[in-house]
Amino acid sequence: MKKQISRLNSKKRAAIPMGVGVALGIALGAALGNITLGLAIGIVLGGVGTLWRKDLPMKTNRILFETIVITVITLTGTLLLPSAKLLFALLPVAYLLIERPLRKRTWGDLGFNGRTLWTALRADWVLFVFLGFVIQPVTVLWAKAYFPEFLAHIQARLPFESGINWGILLPLLAFSLIGEEMTYRTLIQGRLALFVGTPAAIAIVSLLFGLAHFAPGPGIVVFTDVALIVISSVLYGILFARHNNLWVVWLAHFLGDIFGLVVLFLV
Repeated sequence: MKKQISRLNSKKRAAIPMGVGVALGIALGAALGNITLGLAIGIVLGGVGTLWRKDLPMKTNRILFETIVITVITLTGTLLLPSAKLLFALLPVAYLLIERPLRKRTWGDLGFNGRTLWTALRADWVLFVFLGFVIQPVTVLWAKAYFPEFLAHIQARLPFESGINWGILLPLLAFSLIGEEMTYRTLIQGRLALFVGTPAAIAIVSLLFGLAHFAPGPGIVVFTDVALIVISSVLYGILFARHNNLWVVWLAHFLGDIFGLVVLFLV
């Protein structure tokens, strides 16, 4: 019981420097006119504050440091060098695949728990259906009827043409989402949760996820776009936190994108 209380208190203490760092980063980003870069800087500041704590084991500190470095390089590289976006997006995946055998982690530690997929689906089928079949198609239909500027914004930021062959699109989407979920769920959310707790980790990773999809445009359109992505990420994060199963999150995301694109192309 005492050990559990100690761990809870440790997470609360860790959340303070991380939260302060993220807040400072957002303020800096607002001043610089680049929230994504500011948030990346905030994670560095918060991470440094956490690393200064003497009550954490050195190995744990090292893992947090690695996570911060990989996250910041990925975000800033994607932001500053968009032509090399794919290369920076692969960096967290490469890190996880290299780190797994070195630290003797199992595939289950990374969230690849195929045996529990059906159990997770049955336990959270309402959330899964909402993410996989409802939220994106409904958003597109809503935008078509009431917010056409938002719909045009979504179409403009897609990384492919609307007439792309589905035989190319589906495998491309499937593999890219695997990497995306490994980055945001396994790496960032999974690691940060050890230090700041699951709710704070989901909040931070969802902000990063939303800002990583930022595309310039009218203020209200951009805000709506990022806000909806953040909300979706929170739900993905909850699903992952409940089951530590990357497959169920990936499948929900994959189906959501497919049905969202189908409706988008049809309207």
